Amino acid sequence: MKATLVIPSPKAVRKYQLATPARPHARRSLRILGATFARVLNGVLFRDLRDVLGARIETDDVAAVAALLKLSENEPGLVRK
Repeated sequence: MKATLVIPSPKAVRKYQLATPARPHARRSLRILGATFARVLNGVLFRDLRDVLGARIETDDVAAVAALLKLSENEPGLVRK
């Protein structure tokens, strides 16, 4: 499965401090990556990013991403690519 979080504005990543120092993560989680920084992405954070910044996740497996984030497969912003 390949999944890419797309945030239209790089300035928004810095403004909302979406990059934090890397730390150990749960085995089944999605991460926002920026250089050497990472933050665990969950359904609540994804919805906030989508609603405020217009973020979307482009993936070849919408069902798997939706399951990881505990969202519906029909969740707006989950895009099959």
